[in-house]
Amino acid sequence: MQDIAGRHHAHPHGEIDLVMPQGGDARFDGRPAGWVVYPPGGAHRPTVSGGFALVLYLLPQGAIEFTR
Repeated sequence: MQDIAGRHHAHPHGEIDLVMPQGGDARFDGRPAGWVVYPPGGAHRPTVSGGFALVLYLLPQGAIEFTR
């Protein structure tokens, strides 16, 4: 992902992401390289800013609900 915002969605069972910046000062939802954990029921619009980042998404039970 590079300087982009994805579709807003919710996490019925949570979400675990591994953020791997590849260029610039890339951040995922404002966070630097490393793990990002969203609790069950959490929601967001996945956003990469400041460069290019690879993001590995882990969705417990594959659950995701697009909200907009």
